[in-house]
Amino acid sequence: MASVVRQVDLEPSWDTPGAKEPGYIRWLTTSVGGAEGTINTNPDDAAPSDHVVLGMMGLPAAQAQRLHCHTIAEIYVVLKGRVISVDGNGNREVAGPLDCLYMPPGCYHATRARGDEDVEFLWLHDRQEPLGSAKYPEGPIPCPEMKMVRFEDLVPYWDGDRAKEVGHLRWLASWVGATNGLDLNPEVSVSSDNVALGFMGILPANKQPMRAQACAATYFVVRGNVTVAVEGDAAREAVALGPRDCLRVGAGEAHSIRNVGEDTAHLIWLHEEVIDGATSPP
Repeated sequence: MASVVRQVDLEPSWDTPGAKEPGYIRWLTTSVGGAEGTINTNPDDAAPSDHVVLGMMGLPAAQAQRLHCHTIAEIYVVLKGRVISVDGNGNREVAGPLDCLYMPPGCYHATRARGDEDVEFLWLHDRQEPLGSAKYPEGPIPCPEMKMVRFEDLVPYWDGDRAKEVGHLRWLASWVGATNGLDLNPEVSVSSDNVALGFMGILPANKQPMRAQACAATYFVVRGNVTVAVEGDAAREAVALGPRDCLRVGAGEAHSIRNVGEDTAHLIWLHEEVIDGATSPP
């Protein structure tokens, strides 16, 4: 069943380890959450999922995460500001808006706000892990390497369904491509056995055609204002979404997103499963 989650309804959590300590101050919200016993900071408002967890983190200027790792892959997409990220091997990356950082299972990593601007980023766990699974070591430790996908390196993909047709003009890209499945930028994307994650730009006065996927999908609004329609659900036909809001639709639920703003609408799309050959570009 389709769910709309508005960022304004998500109360920030300050309960991650060290989050209230100066130098490590940060907040967390969950837009798509897991079952009881897995991470979900907003269980009353987040859209439920059996596969992934997705949310936002706020990192004020001069603050950082503690070095940590997960048993699942953790993925960041920077929404605002710039960050310096390091992994347990000492590798260092500087990321800005719409750049993606991919930490495979067991990759120790930490992220720090760069400069004097507060940072916001989308975080995604490609599978759900039990609470308490994250590890926080005292210092660097050899581990699988962090990977970086820069937004500027993603060549826009215009071959989606009716994407070149006036009224449906939009372009797509992939930060994380599905192994043996949907990957719009295979030269630079990261490959995953669990999820596909990418970008969609919808030009003003255009909309995504009504379409469904073989797996559950989530759309997170980065910039602009859109309306969403879900087939067979009249109550959803004129639902408006703004920045940081999201729509989650179930497998097989046909849906459409229309740009009602003056500029190109920026959205992040997520396919929650990798099903060989069964999913298509949004």
